Amino acid sequence: MKLRIHYVLPLFLLLACDKVERDWSKCSDAAQCAPGFTCGPDWTCVRSPDAGPDVQPADVGGLDVADGREVVSSEVAGSDVAGSDGQGSDVADAAADVMVDAPVDAPQFDVEPDATVDRRTVDGLGSCGDDSNCPASAPMCLNFRCAKCTRNDDCAGSGDSGAGGGVCESTSGRCVTCVKSSDCTADPSKPVCAVNNQCTACTANSQCAGRSDGGVGPGVCETTSGKCVACVKSSDCTVDSTKPVCVANQCTACSAAASECETKNSAAPVCDSTSGRCVGCVSNSNCAGEADGGVDGGSDGGVVAGFCNLTTNQCVGCLKNTDCTDPNSPICGTSQTCVGCNNPLAPAGSCATKNATLPVCNAGPCVECAVDVDCKTAATPACDTANKCVECVQSSHCKSASAKVCDTTAEHCVQCLADTDCSGTTPICLNKQCTKCTSDAQCVAKLGANPGVCMFHQDGHCATDAETIYVQNKLGCVGASSSTAGSASTPFCLSQDGINAATTKRLVAMRGPSSAMLGNWTSSAGTASGQLTVVGQNGATIGAAGNIEIHIASGDVYIRGLTVTSGNIASLPAIQVDSPATIHLDRCIVVGNLGGGLVVAPGAAFDISNSVFDGNGPGSVGAVSFGGVYLGGAPVAGPARFWFNSIVNNGAAGVVCGGATQPLAGILFYNNTVGDVVNCATPTFSNSGNPMFNVSQPYHLSATSPCVDHGGATCPPDDIDGDTRPIGTACDCGADEYKP
Repeated sequence: MKLRIHYVLPLFLLLACDKVERDWSKCSDAAQCAPGFTCGPDWTCVRSPDAGPDVQPADVGGLDVADGREVVSSEVAGSDVAGSDGQGSDVADAAADVMVDAPVDAPQFDVEPDATVDRRTVDGLGSCGDDSNCPASAPMCLNFRCAKCTRNDDCAGSGDSGAGGGVCESTSGRCVTCVKSSDCTADPSKPVCAVNNQCTACTANSQCAGRSDGGVGPGVCETTSGKCVACVKSSDCTVDSTKPVCVANQCTACSAAASECETKNSAAPVCDSTSGRCVGCVSNSNCAGEADGGVDGGSDGGVVAGFCNLTTNQCVGCLKNTDCTDPNSPICGTSQTCVGCNNPLAPAGSCATKNATLPVCNAGPCVECAVDVDCKTAATPACDTANKCVECVQSSHCKSASAKVCDTTAEHCVQCLADTDCSGTTPICLNKQCTKCTSDAQCVAKLGANPGVCMFHQDGHCATDAETIYVQNKLGCVGASSSTAGSASTPFCLSQDGINAATTKRLVAMRGPSSAMLGNWTSSAGTASGQLTVVGQNGATIGAAGNIEIHIASGDVYIRGLTVTSGNIASLPAIQVDSPATIHLDRCIVVGNLGGGLVVAPGAAFDISNSVFDGNGPGSVGAVSFGGVYLGGAPVAGPARFWFNSIVNNGAAGVVCGGATQPLAGILFYNNTVGDVVNCATPTFSNSGNPMFNVSQPYHLSATSPCVDHGGATCPPDDIDGDTRPIGTACDCGADEYKP
């Protein structure tokens, strides 16, 4: 019996343990499973389809389930193995030894297999207990077999779990801490996947691209902590415009009370408290004096803005056309800057839209017109250089016969600007109106010196050379028989020849000097019609001893500017006017004639002014003695006016009238023998005292003359010199108007 126990004990120990402890629930092939079991697809031992129903993978009672041999039955622990002496036997001792040795790998009977995974090296080729058992070609121990990982699930719980979960690195097939930085999520201070597949702290913004704590911002490296954050400074906050300011590494809305926006970006210095955005402006006051910053791409060079576009919250140059006050940039363009109307940014027709009175675009400014056709009204048909519609810019624009000249300064059609614009009976341009001439000097300026005569006593035209006969006692003058006689170059020598030739030409210009007297002459109407005009020039003098110097036998004769002198016959006056002839005597000097100055027969007409009668007489008309002038009775027809003459130093009465009602006005009387007036109406506006002549200028008044401003309000238009009357507050009496 003892021998039997010695045989049973080794068998019991063989069944109870193996040289490698087995976890019969895990396998890499069927050999690793108990009899009646096979290795399933999930690497666990499962019952084989042909196994008996009582087979258990870890059953160690009854039979040895490993090889089917009979082993110690349950009696080993019972009486059958006890000694005959009832105190135990060798078998019992062996059993006791077995119990002592049990800690090696104590068998459990009739219990489930050990659920704890045994990770020690498994029997068989390619099996493993952990990664260290595997080669580089299959570096991972996956379900007790060496293989490459293919997905992150293969690496669950693997890798450097200190900074990220296990991740499959597909190229090497290893499970690592990270492959990319997005795998580094466990430790915020180690957000970057380094080349060794370990999560580490960031050192540059580029490592944090797309890695921010909240998704607001591009991801910025906060180098002090090594974390990837949303921002370090406000300029990092660019993704969400409603969170433009960096506070505690987070992009947040701006605060209107702070200057965060201005600090961040001078182009968007204002906080829009409604949206939280940093913007260019929220009102026009934010844009005062600001430039638009190149809203239009910078082409305007920085136009002063001043207006806030509340849609874009940007300072702009304008919002509407009326905001644009620079004439060269009058239009608010599509860029919201003021531009010229010809700028591509200016909408079509914008000038007319802005101001109907300036509807035309002229290379930038809006104007009334650019060319004449832009001017639509007949009153202003011309476009001037200032782009305004005006009446004219040249005379071709002036269509009216009464205003045919363009005053380009006033841009107004006028009658004239110069004498050359005038003709006919209104030859002189005065105040842009064509008027009658009033002086010979005007006609000299207009037509020259030949004849240089203003016919103001008639219709006011300037006499022409073609209507004039010339008389001048000079070398080259001719007699009446010459076919060329009477021209300015070959004048008549004697005045009578000139008077006789005045049949169709009714102007005789008698020219001095005074030393070359022209001889007496008699005028009769003959076959000629119209008034005969005789004008003395350059001191022309009529003087002929033994004759009446000028005898107006008939007709109407106008005499101006002659000196008549040297009559030496007491019975013959210097000038005789027969009835019914008419004499107009103006600006003449009748001096030193023995037979008296002027005799106007009763019935003859007369208009005598601005003339001097000095030192004549005494002459007589019948029994009536006179010195200066004898005026017969009332004329048959025509004027009977004697006014503004100087009657001085005559040898008898100054003026004798045939009718006591003959008026005299504005007469300067002085030093006439027997008195100044006989049988005439009392002179008006006249003076009989010392005239106080200018000693250097005969017959001309001085400033202290009693005749100055003594002639009343009505007088001839000019004086003996052609000076305008009156010059002072009233007309001066006598032939001269005092001129300071």
